[in-house]
Amino acid sequence: MVAVSFSIPTAQHPRDAYIPEKYAINQESPVWFLADQLGGREERICTIPAGKAIFVPLLVGECDYSIPDVKSDEDLHRCTMAGN
Repeated sequence: MVAVSFSIPTAQHPRDAYIPEKYAINQESPVWFLADQLGGREERICTIPAGKAIFVPLLVGECDYSIPDVKSDEDLHRCTMAGN
């Protein structure tokens, strides 16, 4: 297993104001990270170099009782369904 850590400044993150060139920012590791998508449907195109493993985020949010608005099971359910 390879531990990889990287960060992208918010203004350059491919999640926001997407352009294909943003996907190459800080992608020097053996793993190519695809940006999460925060809602709706969107088609994105990028070129991934040969030999890279691809990481696809499946979970881009979290709901638990530490969130101030979550005080009951009903609140927790509402929070989780809001991301679907």
